[in-house]
Amino acid sequence: MKFTQKISPPFLKRADIYLRKNHPWIWATKVHLHIYLAFLLACIFSLVGLFYNIDVNQVPTGNDQDVLFNLLFVPAALFGVFIIYNMSLFNPDKSAAYRFKYQEFFLFLIYIFSFFLPFVIPYSAGLILNERISALVSDETYEQDVTAFNYGRIFFRVQKHIILIITPMTVSTYLKLP
Repeated sequence: MKFTQKISPPFLKRADIYLRKNHPWIWATKVHLHIYLAFLLACIFSLVGLFYNIDVNQVPTGNDQDVLFNLLFVPAALFGVFIIYNMSLFNPDKSAAYRFKYQEFFLFLIYIFSFFLPFVIPYSAGLILNERISALVSDETYEQDVTAFNYGRIFFRVQKHIILIITPMTVSTYLKLP
């Protein structure tokens, strides 16, 4: 945590001192430093999603996105191991300070939040990547492509059983209604 305190901004150092003096049971969880590190990792992962090469001719498939997510999940899992190690080092139960009635419950909530925090980090890159992919083609062009695909679907066997969806246009086309 000394590395985290070295790279932390002044307001976080002041918050660390304040929590150590006034609320040592929260300070012992180091949740404020975990949130700061998670924010830094989310920013770095967002930059990875922002600089990922996307071209209209080579749109990343779902498999490519899964591989990227899994690659970004490895450092997030290592960060989770670091958080668990840090929570085991600084245990608020070791202190003989004043304890209020529901302190264990609040500590449990802080620990659960700290435990699930690393699992959320890779989603920042995934959301940015999905937004960039969706911005490649306008909505009108996408709807036209889907409509054209659906018109031609009856001529190509894409499933074992072809299900014809009856719409007013298909009825008038095949039955020659006015």
